[in-house]
Amino acid sequence: MVTAPHLPQVPPFVRDTSHGKRSTYLDYTRSGQADRLHALVDEADVFVEGYRPHRLAAHGFGPEALAARRPGLVSVTVNCFGSGGPFADRAGWDQVAQAVTGMCDVQGRAAGAGRPALTPVYLCDFLTGFLGGFGAMVALARRARDGGSYRVEVSLCQAAMLVQRQGLLGGFARAEGRLRPDEFESYAVTDDATAYGDLKSLGPVIRMSETPPRWSTTTPALGSSPAVWLPRPDGALDEGPHQGLLHVGQESQ
Repeated sequence: MVTAPHLPQVPPFVRDTSHGKRSTYLDYTRSGQADRLHALVDEADVFVEGYRPHRLAAHGFGPEALAARRPGLVSVTVNCFGSGGPFADRAGWDQVAQAVTGMCDVQGRAAGAGRPALTPVYLCDFLTGFLGGFGAMVALARRARDGGSYRVEVSLCQAAMLVQRQGLLGGFARAEGRLRPDEFESYAVTDDATAYGDLKSLGPVIRMSETPPRWSTTTPALGSSPAVWLPRPDGALDEGPHQGLLHVGQESQ
């Protein structure tokens, strides 16, 4: 997870979405640090970025440039308005997507608020991340079968429209019984003395016999790791660049 000290962050987002990650600081606008980021890309399988449209491409980190440099890379781009239309080049964030897609109006009516209202959670942010992760896995599977480099693009507005096409679930605000306390405890992961204090989080709920989902580490402090890949557990360095996922953190979109 790559960001820079001067970029704004939302601490609850960092805390809740950083399990299992390592965090480093690099400023891609500085040549030496951009070179280090390129070096990380050279050993990556997936590159995820959520900057405003064309921002990274202007500095040599667009999907086409990265695929030419690192054949086989899967590039995941997260934006607000999608790849087409009059707003495609605009910045935006969760609340904007909820407003322009009418989700705020639907939520306000459903909640009886008498005015537009945001959903109880940052629905567009989280769902778009889930869709981007799914798209990356589909691309990796296709790469394993057919080879090639891939680009996955997801947007906050399209995620909002997907949710609205599924229809509404009544009584969501009173859904305490949907996950009983004992069920939560069966999946809970407790981490003591993290950078954010003691944390108890809902862990992966999918069970797999051969490859059980897990987090190898707790959520880190921002910038707490050097900008290098860790050695492989067996100490071997294979010839292909297969290190993992590189997430370049977003600025205020």
